[in-house]
Amino acid sequence: MQAKNAAAHTFRRVDLFRPRARRQRGLAAAPVKAFHSDRHALALPPGHTFPQSKYRRLRQLVAAWDDLDASEAEPASDAQLGLAHTPDYVRAVAGNGLSAAEQRAIGFPWSETMVERSRRSVGATIEAARA
Repeated sequence: MQAKNAAAHTFRRVDLFRPRARRQRGLAAAPVKAFHSDRHALALPPGHTFPQSKYRRLRQLVAAWDDLDASEAEPASDAQLGLAHTPDYVRAVAGNGLSAAEQRAIGFPWSETMVERSRRSVGATIEAARA
């Protein structure tokens, strides 16, 4: 059932990315900046709530848009993560020090890829806010 739903996902371009629509709204016609981290896909079991392939497919779809400037996100630093988490928690996540219960709460098993993807996901949010 899950795979069927995942295959049914389609992505469509929203008006905000069309230069004419942006001009009509008084927005700059410069490309919209977007950031991705799909290169760091997690190895998850089939039917998982977050099918990783959708992120790569979305990036591939929008890569050809000339009015979208997409680039890979830089990873968030420990200092940036420390603005929302305790230093002990940041160290535990980075160094595989999470308990089984903490890993279940996150929803992903620990791996170096999970750490890198998480850092880049936060980094993407920071870069988008600064863009």
